[in-house]
Order: sequence, then structure tokens, then C-alpha cells
Amino acid sequence: MKTKLFGIPIYLKGDAIALHKKIPNFETTDTKGNKINHLTFMGKKVIISTFPDVNTKVCNLQTRKFIEQVGNLENAVLLNVSTNSKEDFDAWCATEGLDAIMISDQNCDLALRLGLQLPLIKKYARAVILVDEEGFVEYIEVLDDISHEPNYKNITDRL
Repeated sequence: MKTKLFGIPIYLKGDAIALHKKIPNFETTDTKGNKINHLTFMGKKVIISTFPDVNTKVCNLQTRKFIEQVGNLENAVLLNVSTNSKEDFDAWCATEGLDAIMISDQNCDLALRLGLQLPLIKKYARAVILVDEEGFVEYIEVLDDISHEPNYKNITDRL
């Protein structure tokens, strides 16, 4: 997979996930200390929203819009993932007045498992993955340019 960074094509690093295949095994911790793995939310749809840096305009918009649109649904869980630190996420949530599952993947472990690492800057590509109730990838959108917002309706229509 590839995207563009400042107009320059960049091939993403890691094992690309595939539509209709199981989400790769992973284990991580959210910023509140809760352990999360690929099985944690079985029985619910999982939206994995990835972005380079929550403190930039488009990442802020993406995170805010997804939290507002799907953050409180009973049949779905939203995971917001980037290389931002726990402190970055805590400050962002406090400033924005929002509470959500935020995952700091500063080592890019999950980014590599999902095939979403921007290798030159070791950050996430902008992407949205929808995993169904049984752990299969139902929808993938890797933005062709990290400066673009995802198609929110493509996710909300599937919930």
C-alpha cells in the first residue's frame, strides 16, 4: 500500500491487512492502562482510526468527527491510534472535552502489523479499518494523501 506525504509517494511499511481476512493478532494498552487485543471487542464492530499526529488540523478533525459520530454506539467500539504519547492524548482529550479510547503506539508495533507505518517519519498513515463482530476486516480506507480526511459516511453506513 502507499500514500502521499507532502505530495511525495510513500510505500507503507509492514504487513498489509486484507479485506475479508482476520485482523492480525495484536496486544496493546490504551492511555488509561486498559489492555486491548484483537479479541477484546469480539461481538462488536471495531473502527480503527489511525493518523499521524492528533495535534494537527486534519488528525484533530478526523478524531473529533469519529468520536462524535460513533464514539457512543453500543454495537461498535472506536480505537484512535497514532504514535502520539499518552501525555499528548490526555492533553488533547482534556482540551477537546472528549473521552475516548486512545492508543499510543510510539514503537509502531501495531502500525507494522496493520501495514500502516510511514517509514521515513515512523508515524501512522491516515487510515480507517472496520472490523466486523467476528474479527474479519470489513472495510479499509488508506487515504491516498495523508492531508485528506477519510470518508466518514462509508463507516457510519456500515454500523
